[in-house]
Amino acid sequence: MEDLKRQRTPVRKALLKAVENLETELDNEHKTRVTIQQFFSRAIFQRYQLNNLDRRVDQCLLEANLSDEELNEEYETATEYVNRFSDVEVRVRNYFDLCSYETECDVSISHRESSSKNQYRLPKLEFKKFNGEAKDWLGFWSQFKQIDQNVSMVPEEKFQYLIQATTEGSRAREVVQSFPPSAENYPKVIKYLKERFGKDEILLEVYVRELLRLVLKNAMNPNEYSVISNLYDKLETQFRALETLGVTSDKFAAMLYPLVKSCLPEEIIRAWERNRCRVAGQDGTSKDRLSQLMDFLKGEVDGELRISMARTGFGVENNESKKMKFKSKRKTIEEMPTATDLFSGQQVLDDWLGNGIIEEVPVDELENSSHYLPHRAVIKDSSETTKVRPVFDVSSKPKGGVSQNDSLEKGRNLLELIPKIIIGFRMNSVATLKKLFDDVPGYLKDTSQLLLKSLYVDTCVTSLSSPSVVQRFIRDATHVMSEAQFNLRGWIWNEPQESSEEVGLEKKVPVLGLIWDVKKDVLSLDLRDLSDDALYPKILLQSTWKLKVGWDQELPEELTRNYLQWKSQLSLLKELKIPRWLFQETLDSRSWSLHTFTDASKLAYAAVVFIRAEGSSGTSVQLIQAKSRVAPVKSVTIPRLELLEMPKGQHVL
Repeated sequence: MEDLKRQRTPVRKALLKAVENLETELDNEHKTRVTIQQFFSRAIFQRYQLNNLDRRVDQCLLEANLSDEELNEEYETATEYVNRFSDVEVRVRNYFDLCSYETECDVSISHRESSSKNQYRLPKLEFKKFNGEAKDWLGFWSQFKQIDQNVSMVPEEKFQYLIQATTEGSRAREVVQSFPPSAENYPKVIKYLKERFGKDEILLEVYVRELLRLVLKNAMNPNEYSVISNLYDKLETQFRALETLGVTSDKFAAMLYPLVKSCLPEEIIRAWERNRCRVAGQDGTSKDRLSQLMDFLKGEVDGELRISMARTGFGVENNESKKMKFKSKRKTIEEMPTATDLFSGQQVLDDWLGNGIIEEVPVDELENSSHYLPHRAVIKDSSETTKVRPVFDVSSKPKGGVSQNDSLEKGRNLLELIPKIIIGFRMNSVATLKKLFDDVPGYLKDTSQLLLKSLYVDTCVTSLSSPSVVQRFIRDATHVMSEAQFNLRGWIWNEPQESSEEVGLEKKVPVLGLIWDVKKDVLSLDLRDLSDDALYPKILLQSTWKLKVGWDQELPEELTRNYLQWKSQLSLLKELKIPRWLFQETLDSRSWSLHTFTDASKLAYAAVVFIRAEGSSGTSVQLIQAKSRVAPVKSVTIPRLELLEMPKGQHVL
C-alpha cells in the first residue's frame, strides 16, 4: 500500500499543475479553443491516472482494517483533488458551450438577444434505447455517437452510458455486458457492436427485405393499403434509410423501381401507366422512372387529402354519412314505446307540409350537394298543448365536418330570463299560465308589453292583481296574438270559479323548472331539473379531480358513501313548499325591503335574497332567489372567496 501511495504522489502533483495551467489559460484574454482543449486533455489524462490509483489504494485500506478516522482522512484528501478538477471542468464546458453558440450565431446579434433564446424551457430529450434490431441501429447510433465523440468524458463513463442505452434483456445488452466495464474494453465493445449490428451490408439487406415484405403483403392482400398515403410513407421511410447507407438511386434504381411498382395496388399501377404516356422522357433511365413514380405517388397523396377535405366539409356529404345518420335515427325510433307515437309524429310533419312550413325536395335535386338533418318525435305527456313534436338534430355533423349549430350565430341566452319571469309570476295574487304555438310576441300597448316581459319560448308566465284584470288580459292577449296567426290556449289560473275547463284546479303544472300546485298556490322543486344543478354532487366531482380518479375507475369508498347518502335524502326536497305569492292576501304591504346575504366556505360560496313585507296583519319574509357556486379546485383563502361572493350577491339582487 505504501508503494501505491508513493506512486500516487507525483500523479497528484501533475494533476494540480495541469489544473493550474488550465485555469491560467482560461483567465487569459487571448485564449483560443485549441489551447484550452490541449490543456484540458492533459488534465483529463492525469485525472484518469489518479482515479485508477485511488481505487487501488482504497482496496488496500479496506483490507488493512484501518480505523474510521484514518479512512475519513484519506477520503477527504482524495475529495479535494476531485473537487479541484470538477471546478475547472465546469468552467471549460461553459467555455465550449459559449464558443459553439457564437459560431452558430451572427456576429451582429447582441448579447441580450442571445440570452433571451435560452429562456425557453425545452422538453427533456429521451435517449433512444437499442434492442438489438438491425433496423433500429441507425437511429440509435446517430444519438450515441455524440457521447462517443465527447472528449471530455472518460471511457469508463461512456461504457456506463452504453449499458444504459441498451434495452434490458435484449441481445444488445447481453453483448455489451459480455465485456468487463473498463477503459480498455470500451473501444472494443463499440467495434464489436458496429460489426454485429451496424455493417452496411447487413443494414442494406434489412431494408431491401422490408421492401420485399411490402410486395408480399400486396400480393397476398391487395386491399392492405387502401389508403395510398400509408403506403407512400412506408416507401419513403425505406428510401431515406437506404440513402443514409449510400444506396443512391443512380446505382440501384434498376432494382428499386420494380420493387416499388410491385408494392402498389392494381388501380394505382393503372393510373401510373396512363400517366406515363403523358410524361416527357418516359423512355429514360431507371433513375428517371423511379423519381417520376415517386412524384406521381406524392401527387396521389395530395389529391387524396383534398378529396377527403371536400367530402367532409359542411354542405357536402357522401353515402356513408347518410347511412350513419339513418342508423342513428333508426336506433332512436326503436326506443319509442308504441306505433301510435310514430304516427303522431308523422302527422305533425304532414300538417307542416300542408301549411307550407316545410316542402318536399324535388326528385331531380336529390343528387345535389345537401346537408341532412336527422329528426325524431319527442313525446311529452305532461304538455298541455303539444304532446308530440318533431325535434331536429342540428348538432349532427359529417365525419370531419361541422354541424349546423357550429355555422349559425348564437342568439341570446334565454335561461337568463327565467329568474325575472318567476319573480313576476309571484308578485300578484292571481297567477296565469298560457301556451303559444311559437315564440313570436305581438306589440300592442300595455298587453303587448306584458307579453314581451312574460314570454319564454312557447310559454307565458305572469301574475295580475285581480280576476277581472285576468279576464281583460286574456281577451286582449288572444286578440294580439291572433293578428299574427298564433293561437292561445291552455289558460291556467288559481281562481276556482274562473279556472280553465281544460285543466282542473287539482292538477299540478310545470312552470319553468318548478311545480305549481294550482289549488294550494305553492311552488315545489322538480327533482329532474334539480339534479343537474345541485351543489353537493359538484363538490364530490371536484374531490375526484383532486384524487385524480379516472373516468373508468371505481370511486373511493368514502365518496361512494357520501353520494349514496345525498341521493337517499334527495326525495325529502319534494316536501319543500314555497309560497307562490310573495305578499299574502291579508297584507296591504305598506312597506317592504330586500335583504341579501352572502357566505363562503372552503368548498363553496352562495348568495340569497329575501323580501320582507310589513302590513296591517303582520310581517312576512319570503325567499326570492338563491345562487351557489363551488369554490375553485385550487386552494383559495376564505377572504378571497368572500370577495367572490359579493359580486354574486349583487348579481342575484
